[in-house]
Parts: sequence; C-alpha cells; structure tokens
Amino acid sequence: MSFGRTSFEPAQQGDLDGFCGIYAGYNFFCRKLNIKPDSKRGEKIFKRLLTLLDGQGKLTVHRICDGFGEGQLQKAFNKIAEKEELDLKVWKLSVYARKHKPTDVFELVASLDSDEAAMIHMDKQRHWVLAHSGTAKQFTVDDSSREPEPQKFRSNDIKQYGIKMKDGLVFLNV
Repeated sequence: MSFGRTSFEPAQQGDLDGFCGIYAGYNFFCRKLNIKPDSKRGEKIFKRLLTLLDGQGKLTVHRICDGFGEGQLQKAFNKIAEKEELDLKVWKLSVYARKHKPTDVFELVASLDSDEAAMIHMDKQRHWVLAHSGTAKQFTVDDSSREPEPQKFRSNDIKQYGIKMKDGLVFLNV
C-alpha cells in the first residue's frame, strides 16, 4: 500500500459527521445575506450556530456523529435570524404543509420567494439539503457533501433519494 495511490478518496462532510443540517441552514444564511461561506462574517455565523446548539446541550458526540433533528435546528436557525436582524421565521415543514397544502416538494419550492428556501431530508441517505430556486419541474439543491456547485433536482431524483414532504424546515420572510 502506497500513500500516493490514486484510488484514495478523502473523507467529506457527512462521511463521519452529521453536520449536514447545520450546513444546509448555514448555506441558507450565506445566500440570504449574500456573503461568502468562508468570509469572516460567515465564520462568525457558523460559530454562533455551534454555540447555540452547544448551549441547548445538543452538541454531543451522538449528535455530531448521527445528526440533528429539525426541532433542534429550527430553534438555532430562528435565533440566528434574530441576531442577524432578518425578517425571517423558520417553520417545520409539516406545519407549513398543513397550512399551505403543497402537493409535492416541487410545488413547495416553486411557491417560495427568491430569497426563501426549504431544508429537505433525503431519507435514503439520512441527509439534509437546502432546496431553492424552483419551478413545478425542477429545483436547485445545495448539498454540503457533494459537488460544490448547486445541483438541479427533477422528479426521478425525488424517488432516488427518498425525498418526502414530512421532514424539514422552511425559511420564510415575515
């Protein structure tokens, strides 16, 4: 075995940690505030997010390795919105869906304003992504464990990744 072998693939976010929900929300705030994720302000928001989760007692080995639930993240994301003085509320997807009755994730994302988004769960991979910029036929996904460029999701992706309308968060202007 050689250190320089070409078949080696380095670990990525998500291989060993459950920070995908944190990154999905973080990426939303970077988009909303029009800042680069690696900027000083972005770093400050990321640290504030981790501090909030730590203050809730949620930054445990179990959560770091296995991920965070929507309720834990919702509370932290709403506090970030408040600190950043954004007219924004983060809702559980199930609550939003009962009120607005979107029939599927395409209708949900298509109904959002250009500076709103939804954090949706890909059940087959136990993974959170940020969905935005959608139409009735496709939407854009920011995925912290994949390619750095946003990806377009279409109907076959919904089935492939097991995306459902039950788990998630919706970032809405108020």
